[in-house]
Amino acid sequence: MQGDGAAGLPEHAPFDRVQLTVGVSDIPVQILDQLAPGGRLVIPLRVRGSISRSFAFERDDQPWKTVSTEMMTFVPLRKGISDDIRTMTDMTGEGDVRLETYPEQDVDLEAIRIVLDHPPAEVYTSVKFRKGDSYQWLYLYLAYVLPNGLSRMPGARPGLTPNFGWGSMTALGSDTLAYLTKREGKDENGTYWQLDVIGHGPRATDLAEQVAAEIREWHQGWGNDAPEPSFRMAVGDARKQIAAADRRFILDKPVRRLVVDWPRKR
Repeated sequence: MQGDGAAGLPEHAPFDRVQLTVGVSDIPVQILDQLAPGGRLVIPLRVRGSISRSFAFERDDQPWKTVSTEMMTFVPLRKGISDDIRTMTDMTGEGDVRLETYPEQDVDLEAIRIVLDHPPAEVYTSVKFRKGDSYQWLYLYLAYVLPNGLSRMPGARPGLTPNFGWGSMTALGSDTLAYLTKREGKDENGTYWQLDVIGHGPRATDLAEQVAAEIREWHQGWGNDAPEPSFRMAVGDARKQIAAADRRFILDKPVRRLVVDWPRKR
């Protein structure tokens, strides 16, 4: 069948399984209505900014049960019911750096595209990552607690020291950005990479310090050695029925509320 995937196929519903292989920022209500009781929806769901995870939800009473979740990014669904508009902004100056943004992020794109021409402001975190350590939980934490979440900033230019070869994850203010970087070192436990933050723009130091403080808070309270978080999702009026001990871990979109239950490490 050819058509808008977010509309589903109501003439053949209900379904025991529905799987989307494109990303969405919110749950297409039409799809939920076509799932049978006990049915499972597998959907790549954008949390905030560029941070996405693939969720397997099972239809039950509210809230929906999360059976599994993995860090994953897909091309966004667009030009239809669940239009998820992705904007790629070419940054001025040398190189091929681009910034990925989405509608819920409060960003002045004309102001932000020139910020890499501003002098850098580097803030150190003292948080160390080692070989095999995952960034997924840090990224998820920052996506929830930072007002604009995190954005991908791929590309290279002289003077830019991103966290990875492809580029870096970046926190955004309206006219300022702060991207993640790292410095290699060695201690009694071997090689490590200290995560730091470099800001550019009118409020470079303030934003870099804010991001660095949140990275330290994640490391101290959660980190990669904390129990993995679990998720609850509710839609419509049932959204009011689910909450979190830490209000920062509640994220509302027009249709759904996604709550993270994230115990601190002991």
